[in-house]
Amino acid sequence: IAFFTTNYDTLLEDSLILEKQKICDGFTGTAMGFWNPEISFKDPDSIPVYKLHGSVDWYNHDEDGLVRSRYGVNYLSDTENVLIYPQATKYVETQKDPFSTLFVKFRGSLKSKAQNIFVTSGYSFGDDHINAEIKSAITCPDNQTTLIVFIDNATPTPLDWLEDEELSKKIFIATK
Repeated sequence: IAFFTTNYDTLLEDSLILEKQKICDGFTGTAMGFWNPEISFKDPDSIPVYKLHGSVDWYNHDEDGLVRSRYGVNYLSDTENVLIYPQATKYVETQKDPFSTLFVKFRGSLKSKAQNIFVTSGYSFGDDHINAEIKSAITCPDNQTTLIVFIDNATPTPLDWLEDEELSKKIFIATK
């Protein structure tokens, strides 16, 4: 199991930790951590959490680089350096770290040739760059990813994908 989220908050990580699950998020450290995906994501005993749009507790620090700082730590009190995905430059930002690393992991998970189930819950399919990654992966002939979508309102995407006969075999949508 791996979690990919576009949420900026720390609810997912906090919930997993409260359930006594060990997580890895690309950082090395505990309450404070530094960006170290080469080590963090290699822990086989941890549940990976990939925050595709950044997080309220990620900071670009002038001297220390990308760090994670949790709850009331005064060391990084300048909230102007919080690393959350800029809305107007989403595609451009995916080309830079940490986002480039996170999207490589996202693509790799989706493009697995092994049987794979990708579940979305609460995702509105409003991010074209993410939709393109999902569609690109599941349209590959040898891809065995099944997409299960829990969505409140049936928006055109991924319903439009159901018009493709082969693609529709890989997609299950649950709405009201």
